[in-house]
Amino acid sequence: MRIGILGGSFNPPHNGHIYIAREVRRRFSLDRVLFMVAGDPPHKSIAFGVDAKERLELTRAALAGEEGLIACDDEIRRGGVSYMADTLMGLYNGVDELHLIVGADMLKTLHQWSRPETIFALAGIIAVGRPDIPGEHEAAQELIKSYGARIRMADFCGPDISSTEIRRRVNMAKGIAKLVPYGVMERIYAGLLYQSEDILSYEKRLAEYTKPKRLAHSIGTMGYAVELAAIWGADGKKARIAGLLHDCAKLGDEDALRLAKEYGYTPNAEEQRAPGLLHGPLGAIRVQREFGIDDADVINAIGCHVFGRMNMTKLDKILYVADKAEFTRTYEGVDKLRDMAKKDLNGAVLMTMNNSIGHLLARGIEPTDESLMIRQAIKRETENNKGDIK
Repeated sequence: MRIGILGGSFNPPHNGHIYIAREVRRRFSLDRVLFMVAGDPPHKSIAFGVDAKERLELTRAALAGEEGLIACDDEIRRGGVSYMADTLMGLYNGVDELHLIVGADMLKTLHQWSRPETIFALAGIIAVGRPDIPGEHEAAQELIKSYGARIRMADFCGPDISSTEIRRRVNMAKGIAKLVPYGVMERIYAGLLYQSEDILSYEKRLAEYTKPKRLAHSIGTMGYAVELAAIWGADGKKARIAGLLHDCAKLGDEDALRLAKEYGYTPNAEEQRAPGLLHGPLGAIRVQREFGIDDADVINAIGCHVFGRMNMTKLDKILYVADKAEFTRTYEGVDKLRDMAKKDLNGAVLMTMNNSIGHLLARGIEPTDESLMIRQAIKRETENNKGDIK
């Protein structure tokens, strides 16, 4: 059994990690590559305080379906500070070969790790990086001379992705779909990892009166809206707030009508017949009164996310679609909607409107003339290839 060990905090794991592990496994004929998730790394603190168990689950999500790549919790179960020498000693029995996979730049500092002589005695080193970086071959020769290290250089490097950049992008609502596997992206948003303080504050207040399932939907809509904003060039921060708070006034029929009266909002005929539909316009009022939101784009997007409106903005469309395509949705046809949303935003809006009107008709509720006019306007945009299409 020939085992590779790729150690790290994996906060979060990303496509670069996976590419390197695949290539090393293939090029060096390894049976497995273990993603060794550090419990308490000795040389750095864990950004955003993401605990070891969550980073392990992120890594498992990243490696789902990957042949020969395995998330390993040895260091977490051992507890205490995570030293690679201890990890290798725990793996050594029953394994023919151990190979520690490191970035080639780390050859210059490996001698500073705890008990380097144990590391080099138990494992060969596979160093991944560009072959033209000054000093790396000299560092390798010095380790060979001083410790008898067995070092092989991999003449490739992975894509230019870093966990630091992913955390920054999540924090700034920039979108990460191209940087991490889908399961990792979904888990990052679901767990509110790396989020800004204002979003965490909004979520905490929302959780005070929102049931867990509805809250999970709201968080999922938030994440999906951010990713759509990244695709279509919209403001990710506005999409994030609108997505998180869009259902803040989702209430039962009696409570919805009571809140409408309190807010001085007069329901239209469709809303009178189905008061649950009031949560769009009531939400637009609530985010102003209770969350202090004064951004007109966000308010309008929340207000029209149930029916849509004439001359919908890009943010309106993104929230309208994200509400029905977000990560927790599992209904038949949602994957088709998600595919459409990536290439034709107007087409995704039209698909969502058709589905919504169909649901109303199935409940015996006739859509208003205004709803039909809005759908017809979007249909014209789609047929004429106007607006957002890729």
